[in-house]
Amino acid sequence: YEERLSLLVKNIDEQEKKLRAAQQQEEELRKLQELVQKREEAEKEQKRLLEQEPLFQALQRKITRYEQGVIGFKHLLESLRTIEKKKERREAEIRDDLEKVKIETAEIERLEGLIEAIKPAFEKRDALKKKAEELGSLLNMKAIEQRIANEESRLANGTEIWEKTIQELENLRKEKQQQEEDIRALRREMPDLAQLSSIQAWHVENRHRNQQLQELNEEVQKLSRQQTLLEAERAKLASDQLLEGLSSESGYTVWYQRLDSEKEAIRDEQRLQEEHESHLHVKARLKAYAEELEENKPCPLCGSVHHPDRFTGEEIDEELKKLAVQKQTREQRINRIVALEKELTLLESRQKELELQQGERESKQKEQQEKVTEHEKQFAWKKYRDEEALTRAFTAAREGEKRVKAAESSLQETAALLEKKERDKERFQEELQKIKTSIAVHQAELKTMGQQLTLVLPETYRQSKTIEIEQEKNRLLQEHEQLERAHQEHTVKLQDHLQRKDRLQGILEINLKELEQENKAISTLQEQLEEQLQKSPFQSIEEVAGLLAEPFNTEAEKGKVARFNEHLLRVQTSLEQLTKEVGGRRYDADVYREVTDAIVKLKEEIDAMNREQGKVAELLKTLRKNIETRARLQEAFEKLDARAENIRTMKSLFKASGFVNYVSSVYLQILCNAANDRFFQLTRQQLSLEITEDNNFQVRDFLNGGKVRSVKTLSGGQTFQASLSLALALADNIQQITQSHQNFFFLDEGFGSLDKESLNIVFDTLKSLRRENRIVGVISHVEEMQQEIDAHLRVENDPEQGTLIHRSWEV
Repeated sequence: YEERLSLLVKNIDEQEKKLRAAQQQEEELRKLQELVQKREEAEKEQKRLLEQEPLFQALQRKITRYEQGVIGFKHLLESLRTIEKKKERREAEIRDDLEKVKIETAEIERLEGLIEAIKPAFEKRDALKKKAEELGSLLNMKAIEQRIANEESRLANGTEIWEKTIQELENLRKEKQQQEEDIRALRREMPDLAQLSSIQAWHVENRHRNQQLQELNEEVQKLSRQQTLLEAERAKLASDQLLEGLSSESGYTVWYQRLDSEKEAIRDEQRLQEEHESHLHVKARLKAYAEELEENKPCPLCGSVHHPDRFTGEEIDEELKKLAVQKQTREQRINRIVALEKELTLLESRQKELELQQGERESKQKEQQEKVTEHEKQFAWKKYRDEEALTRAFTAAREGEKRVKAAESSLQETAALLEKKERDKERFQEELQKIKTSIAVHQAELKTMGQQLTLVLPETYRQSKTIEIEQEKNRLLQEHEQLERAHQEHTVKLQDHLQRKDRLQGILEINLKELEQENKAISTLQEQLEEQLQKSPFQSIEEVAGLLAEPFNTEAEKGKVARFNEHLLRVQTSLEQLTKEVGGRRYDADVYREVTDAIVKLKEEIDAMNREQGKVAELLKTLRKNIETRARLQEAFEKLDARAENIRTMKSLFKASGFVNYVSSVYLQILCNAANDRFFQLTRQQLSLEITEDNNFQVRDFLNGGKVRSVKTLSGGQTFQASLSLALALADNIQQITQSHQNFFFLDEGFGSLDKESLNIVFDTLKSLRRENRIVGVISHVEEMQQEIDAHLRVENDPEQGTLIHRSWEV
């Protein structure tokens, strides 16, 4: 087999060398094929572009001609069109203004005739107005005479009322003076209310302070009773069998040390028991293995067909039962120790909190007692030590206040009435004076108005009624107003038309001057166009205008020409490069197929040789292994009796799941105990994990009387703490088994569904791992994680650049 294997290796090497040579030839032919194809494509593209070249040359000439027209004529033609349009508008405006001046002249002549017709009457308009005004004065004189008669009657009545008011005022002044004397007498009889209020405030403060002191005394007594109950509970725990031999005054530290030593002793016993139990299980399985052996049939381990001394192991089952009972007892002791530790921790925490509260209450009690004593020293009114005497004094004071208030109310009414009468007297006096003054004024006004009359005689209208005088007055005013209005309207219209005529004549003069300037500008532009036409290749101005009128984007067309030239140059350059690379070589498709077929054939031959080599190597390896196994078995023949029992036991174990289930249960319980050390601390001695009979987890809640509940009732943060504790316990176990010193830990996601409170618990838990010198790596999409972790990598998926990594320490 070795010679055959060596020959196969040699043949495979030769075939692989041929394969590499053929593959190299195939690669060269393939590259040549690609170059030839690219050259053909470049030649086609060059031919297509050369066919289009005349079109783009014509386009270039058109662009040049268009730009000549734009540069030489466009601005002149645009200026000429603009000025001609302005000239046309100007001529139309001049025609309109001439027509408007003609209309305004006719209207001015008409208004001047109307003003001349009403001129005689208009010059006499002032006499009409003056006579109407005197008639109005006559009407006012009649009204004043009537008012004088009315006011003389009011003066007589007012004088009588004023004298009566003066008498009432004198009576009210005497009544007010008597009431003020009565109030002063009542005030002298009243006690000092300010002093009574101070005494009352002292009594209220005294009751409040004593009440606070009593409440503090009750709180101190209550805390003392609670301390007594805790001491009784502590003594009860100290009497536990696990703390036997220790005094109740030993302290929690000594008790914890005792419980730790007890747990360590039990764990040592468990390890010894597990070793012994493992040995017994091996024996039990070997026993079952021995029972399955049959005479004249080979043993699967040693190959012997004779089994003279089979292993029986009659006492194994009994010993396993005893070990199971001992194991259950130790587990119960461990659970009792854990429960006792939790009770001691809770009791210690409660005692410390109670001692702190009692110290605070006793300090407040002492401080309050000092305040009560100090307040008692401030009392200085022996007469009112009894609050009933103070109450009677307050009652008497309130009765006196009521009498004073009633008297003051009566006094206020009298004063209000007196004040009202005073105001009435002054008002009556003012009114009387006003009436006298008004009579005098009216009489003087009447005399003055009579002296001012020149065109109207009062005797003439003595018998006339007021309405008749009013009608004559209105008629004269209306006649005067009509004359004024007609003259003013005609004059305003005349001035308006005169202004409009002047404005139109001014605009007409300006437009005529502008028109003359525009004609000159048109002549100048036409001369410039003729000069430019002589210098250009164009035959006429109409030809230039037609060219510029066409829509033509020079920049876009220049871009097309430039792109075409650039593309043509690029294709020609590429064609030259490809022709140079191909050189004198020629691509033969038949040769390429022959090389490809040869490569496929060589690969198939090599694969067949490799398979044959693998089979030969495997047979050779099997033979060598069998030889080594036979030698090793021959050498260990003397040890087979001791090992046979274990081998049969292991075979029996792996036939069923009993051994696996047992090992998993023990390992899961050890893992749970290790995780509880951390989980109990993370939840502040509130929760612990336990394993059920069907290897599921449950939670014991010490804040709820130590009752057990499902792990599904945990909050998001508590679930994370439990998972983290189990993961760290598993990592510690693997680290111990592998003797690894890498103290790091990774968390992948698991935070997206947590609320803010649960996230805060997660952050606090992860921070606690730093104190254990653990390196924690977190993979998450939650933004709050980035704010809590100083050193981090942020991975971003960019659509153009791909995956980008941002380092926080490089910002």
